[in-house]
Formats: sequence, C-alpha cells, structure tokens
Amino acid sequence: KKKMVDLTVVEAIVESTPHSRPDMLVRDLLAIALQGNGRVEDVQGACLAFTGHKDLAKLTAALCALAQPTGGARKRRRSTDDAEAAFQLQMQEAADASFATAEQHKRHRAQEVLRKKEAQAVAIAIHQTRQVQEQEDFNLAYKVGLPQGPHTWFEDSAKRSKCGLPGCNSSPQVAHQGFCSELHQDKAQSRGLGAPPSDDVERCFMGPNGEFSCLLLTRKSKKRAEIVRGFLDAWRKPTPPMPRVEHVYQIVPSPRVRERFDLYASSVGNVRQRFHGTASTCSFGTSLSAGPCTETTCSLCNILSDGPFTHTHT
Repeated sequence: KKKMVDLTVVEAIVESTPHSRPDMLVRDLLAIALQGNGRVEDVQGACLAFTGHKDLAKLTAALCALAQPTGGARKRRRSTDDAEAAFQLQMQEAADASFATAEQHKRHRAQEVLRKKEAQAVAIAIHQTRQVQEQEDFNLAYKVGLPQGPHTWFEDSAKRSKCGLPGCNSSPQVAHQGFCSELHQDKAQSRGLGAPPSDDVERCFMGPNGEFSCLLLTRKSKKRAEIVRGFLDAWRKPTPPMPRVEHVYQIVPSPRVRERFDLYASSVGNVRQRFHGTASTCSFGTSLSAGPCTETTCSLCNILSDGPFTHTHT
C-alpha cells in the first residue's frame, strides 16, 4: 500500500524548527521518511533543496517518495518475513514433536507400570495357588500317614494334649491339625514333621513322598516297652554286652504297601513279629532332626518306602 506524507505535518515541522537548527528539521522529517527507504542523506538532500526553492509541496513530495518502500526493501522485508515464518513453523513442529515424544514416553511408562502390576498379580496368584496346593498335598499325606484300620496301635479315644511341634507345650487346635497355631504348623512342615496322634508319640516324621509316616514312640509308651522287651528276648548273639535300644518307631506304611501286605497275609496267614537288621546311608533313626531320605542306596529308607525285603535291603 502506497504511503502518503501529510503536507500540513511537514509544514508544521518546518515552521516550528528554528532556522539555526537544521539538524532538528532533518531529525523530525527523518521520522517520516524512515517509514520506507528514507535515509539521513536523502532527507538532508531534500532539506537542502528546500532551502533553495522554499516550496513545501516539493519537500512533501520528496519525503513522500522516500516514504515508499523500494522494490529491494519490499523484497528484503518479504524475505525476512518468510524466514521468520519458516523459523516459527520449525519451532512449532519441534514443539509438537517434543510433545508427541513426551506423550509417547508417558504412555510407554503407563504401559510398563500396568505390565508390572499384571505380572505381580499373576505371581501372587501363582504363589497363593501353590501354597494352597502344597497345603492340600500335605493334608492328604498327613491323613494317609496316620495309623488306620485294624492295625492301629492307638485307641480311637487317644488324644494329643500338646502341640505337635517338638518343644511346644501349648494345646493343639483342630483348625491347625494338631498344632497350636499356623506358625508352628508351617515350621513343622518345613522340617518334614506331622502332628503326633497321641501323647505316646514324641514326633511324627513324614516320608519324602508323603505316602508313609514314622512315629517315634516316647519312653513312657507301653507299646515301646513291649517292643524293647521282645527285641532283647530274641537277641541270640552270645557276645556281650546286650545292645541298647535308642529309639522305637511305629511305621505307618502307604496304602499301596499296606494293601500288598494284607493280600499276602490273607493268602499265607501265620503273621509273626520278627526283627531284621539292615544298613542305612542317612541319619534317620539316630538323629531326631533327620527324617527318611530318598537315596536309592539307603536300604532302611527304601524298606520304609517300598516295603519288600530284597537282597539290596538286607
């Protein structure tokens, strides 16, 4: 758009400027000329020409010409505007990209948190399921391992007056299967122990596979006294001294071994109590902290688990 310089404005500037201060005239008129391509030299030239012709109209026309942007100025301004626009566009694109990246990272972190929570929930569920399964397996093994049927050595009225964990004298709770608390029940399970069925049993060792149990009889047990007496009476080796009995266990076999024995006993009859010596490679029977092992070379524990006497068990 073409810019015009007001004649009355130029006239007011010229009249208000002292003749002794041409610099003030140039300064004020320069403010008008600088709207376009005006320069100090050009304004000074216009003012110098005015001192000769004294024609305000010519001075105004000259300033008006200076106030119009030249082609080069317009081109430079347009180029500058284009560069500024391009720069602003690049800044906006960078800002948009940064925001998009931040949003992507935010979504990624949210997904990671969700995946971790889901993984934790699955792990907890698996752990709880495993605990329930282990408890059910132990309960089943415990029920199988208790004395059963006509071969039990204890009356149905026999009771346990204290917790099944060795060293604890608190009363057992039915909810905890012969232990005073869930804590003591867990401790006993970790040691491979079950709850003794009566006060005649000091400890109940569960077999490694949970199919059989070994009940350590107390020294006050009448059955223990009978077994010890029968063993010593049957001792036939003439070399003194007589052996000393350390521990007596009641072995409650697995249903599989019990069934096999009952079938054989019913077909043959003449069931008798006998004593048999065998070797062992573990500490069960001599150490109260050790239960039956799973070593194939241990004759004692293989007899407890499988039942039959073979040449490898003698």
